[in-house]
Amino acid sequence: MIWHAGGGRWIAVALGLVILAGEVSGQDACSAEWRLEEALRIGSLDGPDALSWVPNLAIGSQGEIYVPQPASGQVLVFSAEGELLRSFGRFGSGPGDFQDGPRVVTWAQGELWVADRLRAQSFGPDDRPRAFVQFQFFDPEEGIYSRPEAPLADGTMWAKNSFTSTDGRRGPRSMAVRRFNEDGAVLDTIFVLDVNGDRVITNPETGGFAVNPFRAMMP
Repeated sequence: MIWHAGGGRWIAVALGLVILAGEVSGQDACSAEWRLEEALRIGSLDGPDALSWVPNLAIGSQGEIYVPQPASGQVLVFSAEGELLRSFGRFGSGPGDFQDGPRVVTWAQGELWVADRLRAQSFGPDDRPRAFVQFQFFDPEEGIYSRPEAPLADGTMWAKNSFTSTDGRRGPRSMAVRRFNEDGAVLDTIFVLDVNGDRVITNPETGGFAVNPFRAMMP
């Protein structure tokens, strides 16, 4: 998982089981030199704290590290020192369940939000579900589907965009990043990414694509 820090600087937050921070390449963002340094090592290759693919992570109010595991349908919770504290979640469609596994975790508005492919749910300190948001917005001109991912600071929703082609199209040339309310109504457009047809193939057999927003920001 990599965040763009501006000016060609990048932060690698989770690579395998190691949390890193530093510089990849590109134009200077500040006068200080950046280097990759191991900050924390969590999980293992087997056992209850075993980690597979880590799509992202979130830091809780007490320093806990929340790690979604799409393959097992669970979210693992580690201490700030890297010790496994607990896990929660399972595959399913009921409250607290994850359809196709948890994909994104976000700490927002004092709560943990976990999104799978179709909805986003909030969880309390006891890891019990409190609320969920589910909608699907489709823009036929872009060929983009938007589904809820996490709330923004003002309570509106940030959505995950994906592109699916069933007619041989190679993908949109631009992608609008929008704000939604909890019912899935578009409130406004934050910005538009010019992706120039760039895409990541997610399922070659069915023709599924996902737009790669980072490519447009790379130096």
